[in-house]
Amino acid sequence: MKAKLMLLASAAFALILTSCGGDSSKPETVVEKYYTHLSKGEFDKAKKYMVEEHQNMCDLLSSFTDEATKEKMAKTDVQVKDIKCEVEEDNAVCTCEVVTKFEGKEESAKETVKMKKVDGKWYVNQGKEGMGGEDDVALEDEILSGLEEAVEADTETAVE
Repeated sequence: MKAKLMLLASAAFALILTSCGGDSSKPETVVEKYYTHLSKGEFDKAKKYMVEEHQNMCDLLSSFTDEATKEKMAKTDVQVKDIKCEVEEDNAVCTCEVVTKFEGKEESAKETVKMKKVDGKWYVNQGKEGMGGEDDVALEDEILSGLEEAVEADTETAVE
């Protein structure tokens, strides 16, 4: 259940997050750091690589993830592979493969992320409204619903 929650959270991060605070002049470096921190449940660190207007998504995801889950996510081995970015002035679209390993189970996801250059630095720049309109809102609702269900299931298990 925890591995599924981590994969779901990673997918959520990849699809709906975007915000501010990166420290690199290469979008590939930002993509790698962003997905690594998200997959490990390090939301405050991931938030630094997002444009400011979307950083609240990390806060939201953090609020849905309990400390025990964050501790387990921290033990996840993460590799971000095959990063390719198409840059057009101060915007880019990057694709990559995020491979996570936890407790002997390996999972892989292809990700696409929008980037924006601000003051010479690249940041992840996609929120629910920036990835395709209404479908993204539905996807975000589905992901957040899945996170809520996982948290509720963990809470019920803890009570038993």
